[in-house]
Amino acid sequence: MVQNEYKKCRDCNKYKTFTEFQADLGRPDGIRSNCRECCNFRKRVTRANRSAFKKCKQCNCNKSIKCFARKKGKNGLDSKCKHCVAQNRLNWKNKNPNYVRPQIYSPKKVYLSTTINAKIWRSKNRDRALESQRQWRTKNKEKANQSRRKWERENPGKRNAQTLLRIARKLQATPKCQPKEKLKEIENIYILAKELQWLSESRLCVDHIIPLRGENVSGLHVSHNLQILPLAMNCSKSNNFDPIEYNKIYLPLLKEAVNE
Repeated sequence: MVQNEYKKCRDCNKYKTFTEFQADLGRPDGIRSNCRECCNFRKRVTRANRSAFKKCKQCNCNKSIKCFARKKGKNGLDSKCKHCVAQNRLNWKNKNPNYVRPQIYSPKKVYLSTTINAKIWRSKNRDRALESQRQWRTKNKEKANQSRRKWERENPGKRNAQTLLRIARKLQATPKCQPKEKLKEIENIYILAKELQWLSESRLCVDHIIPLRGENVSGLHVSHNLQILPLAMNCSKSNNFDPIEYNKIYLPLLKEAVNE
């Protein structure tokens, strides 16, 4: 090695001129042991490691910066990781139980789960809940039909129970003394609804004018209590019964039918 002109780099093991080394007055020859290129490479690696990892002051472990809480400082992070901070807080509480405030919860601040809250709201606002469901069904007919079919496939037992319950209510609401001619009229109304389907864009169904299980009154499964309605109108009507509308519209028609 020629001492006046060249020096061997400690990192890359190459002989380079003095101009390729940084000055260091603390060393005997007045220059650093590694060249400028190796020094810059080390700085880049250090910056990359600092951007992703940080050393905890307490546990002395290199951890991801996600393990440190934000804090005002040089790099904007706490000097201790979250685990060490939590452990210190827990140790302090165990050593100083007299200084720890007891947590008192008032009954007003007890929060129920979202499903229970939704059920309570529906029970208190039944009309608003039904109206919002109807609006959603009219806007999203395909989604509503798909969800209904999916529910029927996943719950065949419940679906059968609903069908049989509907049949049982019809049987209980059908007078036993009703002649065969009246039963034939009921059958003809259902057949007519099926034949008129091709004239209507929406699906038609047979509805009971006075519902079979209304809140205040229950009708019978007889021919003069049946009407053909679109499915959307039938769903919006549900089990509601308006006596004023019945007296204005249906009662005169019923009297004419009886007189004939």
